[in-house]
Amino acid sequence: LGADVPVCFLGKPCLMQGLGEKISALTMELPPALVLANPWRPCATFSVFAGMGLKAGQRHKGGANLWRNDMTKAAMKVQPAIGEVLAAFAETKLKPSLMSASGATCFGVAQSVNEAQVEAQTIKALHPNWWWQAGHRRTYTLPIKAYNCQPHNRPATQKSPSPTTLICA
Repeated sequence: LGADVPVCFLGKPCLMQGLGEKISALTMELPPALVLANPWRPCATFSVFAGMGLKAGQRHKGGANLWRNDMTKAAMKVQPAIGEVLAAFAETKLKPSLMSASGATCFGVAQSVNEAQVEAQTIKALHPNWWWQAGHRRTYTLPIKAYNCQPHNRPATQKSPSPTTLICA
């Protein structure tokens, strides 16, 4: 299971640090909507961590900005299409826009569900072969038995952007 799974069981917005083992609840108010996009290209988490160039036990020294993902630069070397996704988000009203976890899914924050839907249509028109989703930011608490590693809402012939798709915020 991925390091992002424990945060999903908390059911509240969190800041994740380290390899995902440091989880702190956020007290800030988050925007109500977002757009997710994935170029349907693989981005192996192991390769992203290796690309960060950290030695065993070494910590990445990031800044204090909560709206960042320290793995983005390394992930874009593993999967250059992430840069295309982030460039597409940069042409929208969705701010901030970042890569999610180790990629290749990226997200942009919207100030309303309507804004998210309009901007998602813009991305879809420019990149019709990408997976995308617009909607409410929701908070879920997932009971352990509800966690399912098998994609359940797409045809069996269509590959998932990751082994499981959980949106936890």
